[in-house]
Amino acid sequence: MNPHTTIQLLQSLFERDIRAAITEIESMPEELLWTAPHGVANTAGILAQHLAGNLQHFIGHGIGGSGYVRHREQEFEFNGRTKSALLAELENARRSVAAAFNGFGDRSLNDPYPIPVPQLGIEGMDTLGGFLLQLHFHLGYHLGQLNYLRRILAS
Repeated sequence: MNPHTTIQLLQSLFERDIRAAITEIESMPEELLWTAPHGVANTAGILAQHLAGNLQHFIGHGIGGSGYVRHREQEFEFNGRTKSALLAELENARRSVAAAFNGFGDRSLNDPYPIPVPQLGIEGMDTLGGFLLQLHFHLGYHLGQLNYLRRILAS
């Protein structure tokens, strides 16, 4: 596959799945955003905060140079944000990711990822391509959790 095509494909996948996360939050009744069933650690509100912070940090800042400063520990705290505030943060993440991909330029997916990344124990995860794949899997994992919470809580 052509590397340029791969970058465009990754951009499309991130766009699709961030929009899906936005739709999940839009579909969740506001009073349930900070509720989790017994045995479930994270609420939809926490997942939305975490996804927005993760994407803005690792793609918007790490690849796009946005200057976003992440406060990861705060992503996992209830802070009383409204649905509209969570949606705005996810929209900021969507725009930040789009800007990073639009500015990708002639970098290669084999180039080193420019900021420190968690140790994933797999060779190649420290490249742009490898870490973008990891980030997309992470987004998909939490998108599935959002979908589950919406279906269970809003039924």
